[in-house]
Amino acid sequence: LFHLEMADPDREIRGLRRYRNSMNGPRRIQNNYRHSNLYCDAIVQVGRRRFSVHRVILTAEMRYFVEVFDQDPRWSIFRVPEESGVTEDAFEEVLNFAYTGNTDLARNNLTNISHAARVLDYPKLLDFIHDWLLERGRSIRQNRPFL
Repeated sequence: LFHLEMADPDREIRGLRRYRNSMNGPRRIQNNYRHSNLYCDAIVQVGRRRFSVHRVILTAEMRYFVEVFDQDPRWSIFRVPEESGVTEDAFEEVLNFAYTGNTDLARNNLTNISHAARVLDYPKLLDFIHDWLLERGRSIRQNRPFL
């Protein structure tokens, strides 16, 4: 499955824990392509931000985009409806997870990222968040035996 680890112990003090899956060669290359706009064949706009993406990555990871791209098979700009409640920052974290298997989870963004994962029908990310919450719950209980 995936390996959970804390990337930076100092971040835990600020309430932020970063967990990561292993980022193998192909994932690293795909993410580099995305950041360099190489071979991107669609743009997803969330709020005022535009994200260059590869349809094959999004459709492999999120069922929401299978339906979206089936409706418009041409290269295009797709806007995530504002009424969906998906924020720019949350969508960026969803993309980071889709391309790298990494995401930053914290108390201040957990709700937004979870909501985006539900709206975009992204079960892998929802499972990852669930595991993160379970791990966090265990560490709290270990620190406070009366819980």
